[in-house]
Amino acid sequence: MTDPTKQAVVFVVGCWAALGLFLAVRRRREPLWAWVLGATVAGAAALAQDTLVGLVPFAACVVAIVLPDGVVAGRRHRQQRVALVLATIVAVPCAIVLGASGPSLVVVVVETAVLAAIALTAYVLSCRSANALDRARLQWAGWGVVVAGAWALVTWLMHALIGWPAALGVPVVLGTAFVPLALAFASVDSLARRVDRLLVQTIEVGGLIVLVGVIYLVVVLGFGDSPNDATQRVLGLSIVAAGIAAACFVPARDRLEAFANRRVYGEQRSRDEPLQTFGARMSRAIPLDELLLQLAESLKKSMQLVLAEVWTGAAGVFERAAAVPYRDVERVKLTDDEIAVVARAHTQGNAWIQVWLPQFLDQNPGRVLRVAPLVHSGELLGLVVCGRSTDQQPFGPDDDRVLTELARQVALALHNSALDTALQASLDELRIANEELRASRARIVATGDQARRQIERNLHDGAQQHLVALAVKLGLARQLVDGDKE
Repeated sequence: MTDPTKQAVVFVVGCWAALGLFLAVRRRREPLWAWVLGATVAGAAALAQDTLVGLVPFAACVVAIVLPDGVVAGRRHRQQRVALVLATIVAVPCAIVLGASGPSLVVVVVETAVLAAIALTAYVLSCRSANALDRARLQWAGWGVVVAGAWALVTWLMHALIGWPAALGVPVVLGTAFVPLALAFASVDSLARRVDRLLVQTIEVGGLIVLVGVIYLVVVLGFGDSPNDATQRVLGLSIVAAGIAAACFVPARDRLEAFANRRVYGEQRSRDEPLQTFGARMSRAIPLDELLLQLAESLKKSMQLVLAEVWTGAAGVFERAAAVPYRDVERVKLTDDEIAVVARAHTQGNAWIQVWLPQFLDQNPGRVLRVAPLVHSGELLGLVVCGRSTDQQPFGPDDDRVLTELARQVALALHNSALDTALQASLDELRIANEELRASRARIVATGDQARRQIERNLHDGAQQHLVALAVKLGLARQLVDGDKE
């Protein structure tokens, strides 16, 4: 191992040691810090003695198995304990061979491949059984491995194309420092929950950069001559430029598309905007009438309409619940046959409306209409009516798709609102019945008390007086009898 490579290894071992100390301070209740420091000791031992190089893949495999918190005790961590046993069974013979015969690239590669398979299996199983936060922490570890692997692949492509860097060991070893850095980010809960989008973007950008490098490799080495000293600098700069362009492609495309839409269509919004915003608005507990009005406004702006209306009702009677621009409340009554046909229809245009809902054409003469029935479980709950003038672009398949999907969501919202209303009415009835029951019980108790007091008064004023008078008379009689005896 050359001196620059040793220095890179020392730096990476230092990164792992810093990670272990950071985890010991920030998450001291989780034993992951002890596993990380143990892996650091193994890396330092391998750096000091070449025959111990087999400890490095074993230590990395152990850390991957015990993620995200280092706990391996308990029933739910049985698969991690099994993986640790398998990793030990693989690592011990390799360590014996390396200690007896000296460093061997073949043995290290085979050991690394087998341990990587064990670690990957344990990682996947841990992701499947983890909760949301633990899964995010595991994804951070995956992000670090993906970045380190992409860095190594890009380094190899640059080396194959232009001969830079001359030695692959230093940049590849330094790239592995992304793994402890990712584990440090994963220990911060506020950062851990943001990994999903970062992981997606990293895979996208890394894939584009690797694709550019592979294309350069095929074109230059497959269809041309090997680059000489004069062309290597130009080729290297062109590869870097292509990589930067690939990394900036996705955000630049989105911003340019938004800019072009504003310049060509003005303030026109995406047709799918009502679909994207309706569910979020429902979750904010907005009153239904306000929700339908916001829906009509969003439809009018996103689909460039001259009118957008939402009709709601039941039992064949429907009224205009929201309209942009504002229009007075009106009612339409549908027959049973019309309800049966409309409830089975999808988004329809003027020809169909003329047959089954002519009232809407009468209200909007000279306009091109689209009607989307609001149906839930076969019950017609309302209608979404959209209109454009004859000189505008006609409705297309994308418009019909948006209206159909939106009608399904609105129908579900109306159904849930009706259930909430019925539940509230039932609760009100139960509350009234409960109050009446309490009042009835109070009246019964009061009547019983009054009856007992009346009995008490009757006893006091009636029978008690007679008994007292009788006792007095008996006393007088006794005195008279006693006097006669004398």
